[in-house]
Amino acid sequence: MNAAIRAQGWWGHWREENQGLIDEWRRGLYRFRQSRLSIVGMAIIIFLLIVAFTGRSWVPYPEDAGFTTHVEIRLQGPSLDHLFGTDEYGRDI
Repeated sequence: MNAAIRAQGWWGHWREENQGLIDEWRRGLYRFRQSRLSIVGMAIIIFLLIVAFTGRSWVPYPEDAGFTTHVEIRLQGPSLDHLFGTDEYGRDI
């Protein structure tokens, strides 16, 4: 290794070798940021990922996702506990 490479360290050496790739990424990110539609699309994707990873904490009745039956509360109308009522198996609608 020569003195110039040792002076700038591995990071400087890597940047020097990959400058063309870095410039392409910079141009791509610049063009991405200039398009409002791409920003809106990215925001939608991020929102869906957040919902996918945190969805279980939002579900008020997680046991209803399976095959649970609540015979005592079946076919009830709308109430504060079940805003749209319950179905024939007593699951929240």
